[in-house]
Amino acid sequence: MNIKQEKKLKMTQAQIKSLDEILTMLRAEENVSPHFIAHKTRLPLDVIILILNQMTDRSILHLNFIIKCSNDDPDLIHGFEFNTNTELINFVRKNNLTCTHCNSNLNATDIRVSYYKKDTSKFGELYE
Repeated sequence: MNIKQEKKLKMTQAQIKSLDEILTMLRAEENVSPHFIAHKTRLPLDVIILILNQMTDRSILHLNFIIKCSNDDPDLIHGFEFNTNTELINFVRKNNLTCTHCNSNLNATDIRVSYYKKDTSKFGELYE
């Protein structure tokens, strides 16, 4: 982390406590949005993204990429989640930016990213 990033990370105790509570209460395989955390902690979005990316680099959190179709009927908007950017790109290319459920265009200008906590209980040795 460089000096510029450290200056960005100045947080009050209340903000640190709020961020800690949100991340601690995050259950395995549960998604959280950086926008939600920024709103709840009253920290700038770029600070939250920096923190979440560092947690991702350390394999504490993982990323989901989400793309939705642009169907005119709000009840018929479909969303697709991918674990990697490559999976998302392959899906978009394979389907020519078309939703596989309703043939509407995929909204490639609004790809969302969410972070989730990996379920660590599924790893390791199993004892019987």
